[in-house]
Amino acid sequence: MTILFAGDPHRNFSPIVRACLARTPGTLILLGDLDCQLPFRQTFAQVLSAGWHARWILGNHDCETETAYDNLVGDYPEGDLGYRVSELDGVRVGGATEGPVVARRYAALAPGYHFSRRRRPPLGPALRCAGDA
Repeated sequence: MTILFAGDPHRNFSPIVRACLARTPGTLILLGDLDCQLPFRQTFAQVLSAGWHARWILGNHDCETETAYDNLVGDYPEGDLGYRVSELDGVRVGGATEGPVVARRYAALAPGYHFSRRRRPPLGPALRCAGDA
């Protein structure tokens, strides 16, 4: 099982694509601020065709223009991880967003964690590729 977390690419997807293609396919979780200028499926075509599943959390830059929003939300709605906890290969992963500011760095939550605006999980080893040693 490989879960790769990547955040704030701001249109620079090459490192993410390279990282995915260098690993066994699993799930890619994009932690906001993609700012897609092309449709998501086109941008991540190599990754998806290599067998990766993709999930995303909406970032503030993904809502700044209709183009960025439509290219992410409109083109790949099934990837939305915001405001929910999903089980991915036996690992519970939650996507939290908060008002206009997206709390992308808190996307990997400990099992059983309850969302709260006051209490946030500490950053740590959960924000890395779960397939890496």
